[in-house]
Amino acid sequence: MTKIFTIGFSGKSLEVFLEVLDAARIVKVWDIRQWRTSTYVPYYNGDNLTNTLVNQYEYHPEFAPTSDILANYKDKKNYLGRI
Repeated sequence: MTKIFTIGFSGKSLEVFLEVLDAARIVKVWDIRQWRTSTYVPYYNGDNLTNTLVNQYEYHPEFAPTSDILANYKDKKNYLGRI
Protein backbone atom coordinates (compact mmCIF):
# COMPACT_ATOMS: atom_id res chain seq x y z
CA MET A 1 0.00 0.00 0.00
CA THR A 2 1.23 3.49 -0.85
CA LYS A 3 1.74 5.82 2.10
CA ILE A 4 1.55 9.58 1.76
CA PHE A 5 3.46 11.93 4.07
CA THR A 6 3.68 15.69 4.25
CA ILE A 7 6.80 17.64 5.10
CA GLY A 8 7.53 21.30 5.41
CA PHE A 9 10.92 22.76 4.71
CA SER A 10 10.68 25.93 6.79
CA GLY A 11 13.58 26.12 9.19
CA LYS A 12 15.27 23.00 7.79
CA SER A 13 18.62 23.05 6.08
CA LEU A 14 18.80 21.12 2.84
CA GLU A 15 20.93 18.50 4.61
CA VAL A 16 18.29 17.95 7.31
CA PHE A 17 15.52 17.82 4.70
CA LEU A 18 17.40 15.12 2.78
CA GLU A 19 18.12 13.20 5.99
CA VAL A 20 14.40 13.19 6.85
CA LEU A 21 13.53 11.89 3.38
CA ASP A 22 16.17 9.19 3.66
CA ALA A 23 15.17 8.15 7.20
CA ALA A 24 11.53 7.81 6.13
CA ARG A 25 12.57 5.93 2.98
CA ILE A 26 10.75 8.41 0.74
CA VAL A 27 10.91 7.32 -2.89
CA LYS A 28 9.02 10.21 -4.50
CA VAL A 29 8.55 13.86 -3.55
CA TRP A 30 5.55 15.65 -4.99
CA ASP A 31 5.87 19.43 -4.87
CA ILE A 32 2.37 20.90 -4.75
CA ARG A 33 3.30 24.51 -4.07
CA GLN A 34 1.63 27.19 -6.16
CA TRP A 35 4.98 28.95 -6.56
CA ARG A 36 8.22 26.97 -6.59
CA THR A 37 10.55 29.85 -5.84
CA SER A 38 12.11 31.12 -2.63
CA THR A 39 14.21 34.21 -2.17
CA TYR A 40 15.36 33.19 1.31
CA VAL A 41 16.10 29.49 0.79
CA PRO A 42 17.01 29.07 -2.89
CA TYR A 43 17.87 25.39 -2.50
CA TYR A 44 14.10 24.80 -2.17
CA ASN A 45 13.37 26.35 -5.58
CA GLY A 46 11.78 23.88 -7.95
CA ASP A 47 14.72 23.76 -10.34
CA ASN A 48 17.17 23.19 -7.49
CA LEU A 49 15.04 20.42 -6.01
CA THR A 50 14.81 18.84 -9.44
CA ASN A 51 18.60 18.83 -9.66
CA THR A 52 19.07 17.62 -6.08
CA LEU A 53 16.40 14.90 -5.98
CA VAL A 54 16.59 13.98 -9.69
CA ASN A 55 14.01 11.22 -10.33
CA GLN A 56 12.62 11.49 -6.80
CA TYR A 57 11.07 14.91 -7.50
CA GLU A 58 7.83 15.72 -9.34
CA TYR A 59 5.94 19.00 -9.57
CA HIS A 60 2.14 18.71 -9.44
CA PRO A 61 0.61 22.20 -9.56
CA GLU A 62 -2.85 20.69 -10.03
CA PHE A 63 -2.82 19.91 -6.28
CA ALA A 64 -1.64 23.38 -5.21
CA PRO A 65 -3.96 25.39 -2.98
CA THR A 66 -5.88 28.11 -4.77
CA SER A 67 -5.11 31.78 -4.20
CA ASP A 68 -8.32 32.09 -2.16
CA ILE A 69 -7.33 29.24 0.14
CA LEU A 70 -3.87 30.76 0.64
CA ALA A 71 -5.32 34.21 1.33
CA ASN A 72 -7.72 32.79 3.94
CA TYR A 73 -4.90 30.82 5.54
CA LYS A 74 -2.64 33.86 5.68
CA ASP A 75 -5.45 35.88 7.22
CA LYS A 76 -5.79 33.09 9.83
CA LYS A 77 -9.36 32.48 8.75
CA ASN A 78 -10.84 29.16 7.74
CA TYR A 79 -7.94 27.96 5.58
CA LEU A 80 -10.10 25.25 4.06
CA GLY A 81 -11.92 27.97 2.19
CA ARG A 82 -15.38 27.39 0.86
CA ILE A 83 -15.84 23.92 -0.47
